[in-house]
Amino acid sequence: MPSYDQIKGFEYWNKEAWKKFVNDYVLPIHTLSSKLLKLREEIITRTEGRKLSNLEDSNLLKFLLGGINEEGDYENNSLALFIKNAFGIYIDPKQYVALAKGGINPLEHVKVEVSTETEFVKFLRNISSLSSQIISKVGLEATEVKEVEELIKEPEKILEVLRELYEKVLQVTANYNYYTFFTVSTRNLPFFYLTKAYPKLKEKFGEMREFLGLGVFFSPETEVQELKEECTIWSHAKEGLCDLIFNLNDSIWKSIYPNHNLLPIFSFVSPSLKDLKKDYLNKVKEKLKIIRGEFYNTILSWSNCRYEFGISSGIVTRDWIVIEYAYDRHWRHSEIEKQYEGKSLLEVLNDFSPALFLGYIHIYEAKSDYLGFRKVE
Repeated sequence: MPSYDQIKGFEYWNKEAWKKFVNDYVLPIHTLSSKLLKLREEIITRTEGRKLSNLEDSNLLKFLLGGINEEGDYENNSLALFIKNAFGIYIDPKQYVALAKGGINPLEHVKVEVSTETEFVKFLRNISSLSSQIISKVGLEATEVKEVEELIKEPEKILEVLRELYEKVLQVTANYNYYTFFTVSTRNLPFFYLTKAYPKLKEKFGEMREFLGLGVFFSPETEVQELKEECTIWSHAKEGLCDLIFNLNDSIWKSIYPNHNLLPIFSFVSPSLKDLKKDYLNKVKEKLKIIRGEFYNTILSWSNCRYEFGISSGIVTRDWIVIEYAYDRHWRHSEIEKQYEGKSLLEVLNDFSPALFLGYIHIYEAKSDYLGFRKVE
């Protein structure tokens, strides 16, 4: 297989290159998400529970009334609709219009309400927290957002921040970024395949293992040291650098797709949302067909099933497929395969590693005498 050593700008073996990646792609996500969270906090502090007439800053009225029509409905892409959907801060527009039509000053009676955290706020908190931890891991510092007055005085700039955030979360994903792809490809990977794909990692493995946060996920019980080393499966240490970047990518994948609750928010800056995870897995599927079509046709057709192996001294004692029936969410059926029985674990891992490397399947459970694989859904 070709290595990733020749890709321009991708120096996975270089700590400074990882720091540059974090500075260029992760730090902006933290700054932008923190800015939006700070804006929400500031608006809540100045408005929650108050009548509109008691708001000290008249600029805040635009956030609550901008785009409400004569029927008490929100106009599409209105500022007040965005603030309600994104931050959970709003007034009752029907009450406001009814009072106004009745000749009563609605500013004297309508109060500002704040709902529980919206999906967008939860998303912001998650990516802000993960990006902050990533920044700290590489020895950089995140700049604290202290001032959002400009956004309050010029609300149109909020969409500029949102648009930039959307662009940055796309750019950092494994769909577009080799450093993030590195974390997807090393989530469950045997040592022999890890060092084939990333040869320069072997030269300074001890140093980079610690920096990246790589840890042993599975090591076969065998006296053959070469087999033990080659078949040791590496993964990410919890809250290590790779683990955090992997989780940031996963959070974005789970939040950016056409039917997600964030669609009404990001539709302000993008006419449609890409299904990033689906796009990635579809491309991977095509690559696997090219690598070894006949073998991977079986894996590519997996749905609700697992491929499991019993292992002893580096030899497969049995292998079987477990199929999950749709009802009751229980594992209902297993088929003995005997395709690998009596063969070396190295042969199994050699066959399955390309799909592990590309993040199409993962090892969901590993014991000293057992490995279980399933497709990433």
